[in-house]
Amino acid sequence: VGSAGTLSGIGHYFKKLGRLSTKDKPMKGGVRLVLADPVGSILAPLINENKKVTPGSWLVEGMGEDFIPDICDLSLVAEAVAISDAEAFHAARELLAKEGVLSGSSTGCILAGALKWCRKQPKQDRPLNVVTFICDSGAKYLSKMFNDFWMIDNGFIQRPRTNDLRDLVARRHDLGEDYTLREDHPVRQA
Repeated sequence: VGSAGTLSGIGHYFKKLGRLSTKDKPMKGGVRLVLADPVGSILAPLINENKKVTPGSWLVEGMGEDFIPDICDLSLVAEAVAISDAEAFHAARELLAKEGVLSGSSTGCILAGALKWCRKQPKQDRPLNVVTFICDSGAKYLSKMFNDFWMIDNGFIQRPRTNDLRDLVARRHDLGEDYTLREDHPVRQA
């Protein structure tokens, strides 16, 4: 949920068709809306446990809330899946690596949520159809979640430990993570 326009619009459409399966009115074979929500947002605890919590913080951008937007109709949602920043960022990076799709952190959250939800479902005689969105571009995240150094600095990628002084150096020369100049390089290059 950002503004909740997509959630409410799609939910009301399926409800009007008589196809929406909600927490209060489960329907065999109906469409279930499952909300992917960043850990720290107030929505997943509210949907899953009817519990009001103090909002936390998260780095996924454009989704998760510390309030319920006016147009947000949570009665349309069957359940929510809480997704950590790490899960969201790694899912978006994997989508780029495996499928060539450059998406943003909110898409990473939604994709991680869909995968987590699917993995906890019992085996079906008939496969489930799961639909999700690629709702943003990753272009504005090139210096953030698509940058290994940013991911390392924020604790989302762990470097191998050496148990010596190298563990305290942010950009290690032996790994080619720093920049060096020779004396014959022009100042402009520096």
